[in-house]
Amino acid sequence: MALRTQRTKRNWSIDLVQVCLEVMDDYDEEVLPRSAASRQRASSPAPGSKRKSDSTLPPSTSKRARPDRPSQIEEGELSEDASGIHRLDPSSYTAIHRIRRGIPPTSQFSALHIAVHNSARRLKYSGDSRFLSSHAPSNREYRPLANPPPTNSAYYKHSAIIARIEQVDALIRFSYALWAKDYSRPNQYDDSWNTMKDYHAFCRSRWQSEGASSDAEKAILGLIIMLDGYITGRKNRNATRKLHFDIDPLVKSVQQQTKAKLSSSSPAPPKPADQMQMLPSPASSGAPNSANSTPTNRQSIIVMPASAPPRPSGQQDQQLHISLLPSEYHTKNTNKSIPQEVYDAANNATVTYGPRVLSRVREVVDTAVYEMNALGTSSQTLNLNILEQHFPRTYARMGDHLKAHEDYEPDFDDEECVLRWPHAGYVEVDKRKVDGLGWACLLGHSMLLEFGSRFGYIGLKGAVLKPSDPEVSAKPTEDVRPPSHPSPPPQRRPAQGGAARR
Repeated sequence: MALRTQRTKRNWSIDLVQVCLEVMDDYDEEVLPRSAASRQRASSPAPGSKRKSDSTLPPSTSKRARPDRPSQIEEGELSEDASGIHRLDPSSYTAIHRIRRGIPPTSQFSALHIAVHNSARRLKYSGDSRFLSSHAPSNREYRPLANPPPTNSAYYKHSAIIARIEQVDALIRFSYALWAKDYSRPNQYDDSWNTMKDYHAFCRSRWQSEGASSDAEKAILGLIIMLDGYITGRKNRNATRKLHFDIDPLVKSVQQQTKAKLSSSSPAPPKPADQMQMLPSPASSGAPNSANSTPTNRQSIIVMPASAPPRPSGQQDQQLHISLLPSEYHTKNTNKSIPQEVYDAANNATVTYGPRVLSRVREVVDTAVYEMNALGTSSQTLNLNILEQHFPRTYARMGDHLKAHEDYEPDFDDEECVLRWPHAGYVEVDKRKVDGLGWACLLGHSMLLEFGSRFGYIGLKGAVLKPSDPEVSAKPTEDVRPPSHPSPPPQRRPAQGGAARR
């Protein structure tokens, strides 16, 4: 038996053992880490003594250790050794559950708007300046930095990608500042969201023109599109609320016309019994074979109008909204019992409106379609699966500890608290409609810091300071429109009567 065992053992070559291990990996998720030591053991010859089976080993060593990565390397994906980027296991990181503070007062939101807006201006200036300094000196748009980083620093080696990161960071902060501004003035309609359009398009074109090659860069591009969708949704809800003020008088006019039409076309009271028309006799009915006193020609009593056939039941509910009908028909679950003449009277009503109402109707429709398309496009490159693979720390912060309307709980600069995946649409809490814009800004800030840490990005600490106003402490104006492209410094105007300096 000993000879047969050794003969069988010699027939198991190293290649066959590797094939068996690969087959076992397909059925077992707990595979051996693909480290250098494991590869050396796999290529080394087997020892002379017989290996114990897993059942005879102690419980602590009977199972294989889990790999550091949460999933196996997919086909076409670079390994950690090839990319040089350390991937954090989400199970090894736990976000901190902060104590709920409740919704802050409006004064705190106003201060938050000013602080975040100022930081956005600093990062935008830094990103634009760093982008201009990355051009070749022969380029006419080249602008050297006054204090360039050291040549051996990460900001010097990755100046181009860090410039793009700073610009997106500024975009997120501009959005979050306006989000806080809306909280500070809940009953006012702020048109400052329209000022974000140009800078949003600029950041999106920058990432698209550079050609996002990795899935992580594509996720950042998806984040930009997601923010655009949520901002457009906020504009849609603001436009809808404005449209209600123009539509309400028109609705009341339709209701009054409908009520007047119904009152004028009400049936006349029945005639007295002595004035009612007598039924014709059988002799005058024209029916020779009729021997009864009842008429055989029913059209002489009930005359159907020569009009279109009646609409089937339920069709009138799809013609007009119930709010256009008089108030007595606004009770719930009575649509099927509303007479058809009520809908006919409302259909005959006419209203007049100007181009402003038509423009707002068009804005509501266009922004609703744009929001739906933007959120659908962003979900192709940014979702929870991609977040788990390429942003594991941010993914570990996702949870349901906070509710959808509690986007005011986390601090913007808190990098350890629990976050929530932004929801589509809005939820109504205390007569206030809350969308997912706040959560999208917090998600984007966490993603950008995690992505930028691979290139040594440190946020505001590494930003290029303005020579004239390094701290940017001035209060922002109402118009927060960022320039659509970095503009060169202003040229000195020549003196009157003299030639311009070259």
